[in-house]
Amino acid sequence: MYWESGRSAAAAAGQASPQISLPVASIVFPGEIFPALHSWLEKAYPNLIYFHEAARGGHFAAWERP
Repeated sequence: MYWESGRSAAAAAGQASPQISLPVASIVFPGEIFPALHSWLEKAYPNLIYFHEAARGGHFAAWERP
């Protein structure tokens, strides 16, 4: 959310957002406030190497399902 806010401000100022080339892994939890879609992640992170949709958990998944 913070990265997106900064990126929006940069775009409004006419600056191009930097390309992220690091390997990225993502897990989406069903109780998350804003779940990330696989298609969105593929566009945002061209080097997405792992994606998983968990069966349980929410915004604080590590505390909910250790």
